[in-house]
Amino acid sequence: MKLLTQTLIILLIFSVWNNAGAAPVDEPMNAELCESGDEKACIEQAFDSENPLIWNEKACNIGGAIGCANVAASYYEEGHIDKSIKYFQKACELKDFISCSNLGVFAEQKKEVISAISYFNKACLLGHGSSCVSWKNNASKLCQSDYKACMILVEELRTNNELIDANYLLNVACKAGDGAACH
Repeated sequence: MKLLTQTLIILLIFSVWNNAGAAPVDEPMNAELCESGDEKACIEQAFDSENPLIWNEKACNIGGAIGCANVAASYYEEGHIDKSIKYFQKACELKDFISCSNLGVFAEQKKEVISAISYFNKACLLGHGSSCVSWKNNASKLCQSDYKACMILVEELRTNNELIDANYLLNVACKAGDGAACH
């Protein structure tokens, strides 16, 4: 449900972005602009098309995170989860924090804690507040139950100069009873 809600938010945000003070552009012009590499024209063409998937894929292939996220949402709604994940990954690589968060939810559902932590961390760093909470919850659970995996995560955070988060996790592991983390 969380994933579907976030997907609907993406579509709502795009709808506002799409109509914000722009003069209407006719369909053939959008198609031509899209073919010449204009991501926004591809997205606009998708909304005007009987087959929006084609135009969203073109936007995605140009490097548009919104197009990738829209393709992912379409595949998700059709039940093609593997295809959906592929496009959410591409959108996440293009710094779409909702897509990164959605990937964190998928990983969480599969009990892939390290992967979930990684995706939630990326979404958090991109400015998605609820992903910061999800990151902290998953990382805390990991550090309370698997000291070795926690230390790998701590080292990764230290490598990326995220020392506050590394120290937080060491504190969680220490409180969970792991004496080595207390030093």
